[in-house]
Amino acid sequence: MDNSHFQKRVLELFEDHAWWVFLFGVPGSGAILAYLGEWSSTAVIALTAVLVGAGIATTALLFWRRIQLAQTDSALKQAMLQRGLAPEEIERLVRVDTNRPQLSRTPDDAIEELAACLGECAVSAPVLEQIMAVVRAEEPPMRQVLSSAVVGLVRGLGGEADEEKILAVIRGLTNRADQSSEQGSLSSHGQARTSA
Repeated sequence: MDNSHFQKRVLELFEDHAWWVFLFGVPGSGAILAYLGEWSSTAVIALTAVLVGAGIATTALLFWRRIQLAQTDSALKQAMLQRGLAPEEIERLVRVDTNRPQLSRTPDDAIEELAACLGECAVSAPVLEQIMAVVRAEEPPMRQVLSSAVVGLVRGLGGEADEEKILAVIRGLTNRADQSSEQGSLSSHGQARTSA
């Protein structure tokens, strides 16, 4: 959830129910202060130090998480640039990523969703066969990742299939290392699966 959305929601809740603060907050805080008034000064200082320490630790963890997310996003964009994607394509893919589809419940559901999506956008039969062979050859978790990536790409393109981009996604996610024979390895992989 976006932090600004969360803050806006909290402010709306406070504005809608501000009378609760006056009804229960003021007497409640008075009771707490009266109870703390009976404590020794060292105990109050120790409690304050613990609460301030917890607040600082929580704040530090939240900022650390934001830094990690920014570093991950930066590394992803850097990798896309190194693969030769244009900045416009990177921007489009990052936007698609924020609206990414949920992973299907099972790998079989993911394959069904992938086949339906590719069927709707009229992918040619040989390319469809290659894609399905590669996806079926992977481990179940990777099937879901591949299916979701291709479905997200196709939906991000408005349902229009660019077969080269779809094959590039499949090759990239399945770590086909030999760049010069990527098309051949994907084709031979598909042929090997159909002959088996």
